[in-house]
Amino acid sequence: LVFHWVFIPWLQQELDAYCDHVNNTAKRRDRNKASTILLHGVPSLIYNSPQDFNALDSKVVIDCDSVDRVQNHYINPSHSVFDIVPPTLGNFIQSCYDRMGCPEVTRSSVWTVYRNLLSVLQ
Repeated sequence: LVFHWVFIPWLQQELDAYCDHVNNTAKRRDRNKASTILLHGVPSLIYNSPQDFNALDSKVVIDCDSVDRVQNHYINPSHSVFDIVPPTLGNFIQSCYDRMGCPEVTRSSVWTVYRNLLSVLQ
């Protein structure tokens, strides 16, 4: 479970950074594809301003308030399914992590932080 506590938040952070990078970086032209079909540019700019790229705005608009109402009605955020580890263990791991000085968890340090945290817990 210590693995889950360390790696799940780190992996989510890495995925978020990758998504942000991909959505905010222009794509190269593909010479094998017809340029009239594929749009060229930064995906987030194309999404937010399709008219600037001579593209149709094909987004389906969804009312955010309706989504919030459905989430509030059907999802209990305190349900145990949303806990990475059981709360008591999570609090104990957090206190051990705090005693370690809260080292930053990065691609190059994640395994070291995990191993150090395991040794502190043992």
